[in-house]
Amino acid sequence: MHAQSTRKKTREKAVQALYQRVMSSEDALIIEQQFHAMDALKQIDKPYFHTLLHGVIHKQMHLDKLMLPWLDRPVEQLGPIELSILRLGCFELAYCQDIPYRVVINEGVGIAKRYGAQNSYKYINSILDQVSISCRIDERQANQNENLKNTGYDVDESPISDC
Repeated sequence: MHAQSTRKKTREKAVQALYQRVMSSEDALIIEQQFHAMDALKQIDKPYFHTLLHGVIHKQMHLDKLMLPWLDRPVEQLGPIELSILRLGCFELAYCQDIPYRVVINEGVGIAKRYGAQNSYKYINSILDQVSISCRIDERQANQNENLKNTGYDVDESPISDC
């Protein structure tokens, strides 16, 4: 199986497990054992699933604080699927620097389109984009510089504007 699709499936399973956690407050180990028992972890990256599930739960307060400035309501009022997707995305943005921020956002949007409320993907996109600005400023700046190079501007020079 292709590594990219494996990660995608892993994220989906992690969101399902996080959703279960939101709905039941069960311990992460119990949830993980249930997923193993149901054979729900076939064809995924099991170590990454473990990292996501336990990492999000362990860092939950920090992740909620990361997204809080951009939420239009208290965290407690978010739908459980959207909350699970946002926490997972915030975790990857903050702690999985090897995954490009655009991949994190796109994966969150894709999961929201498949499992979230109608148009929730727009909300997920906007929140993760804002969080990526604070968590991945250097990566975003490098991408912006690359985009400027592709337009012919000298990245080291500021464009002169008469505006």
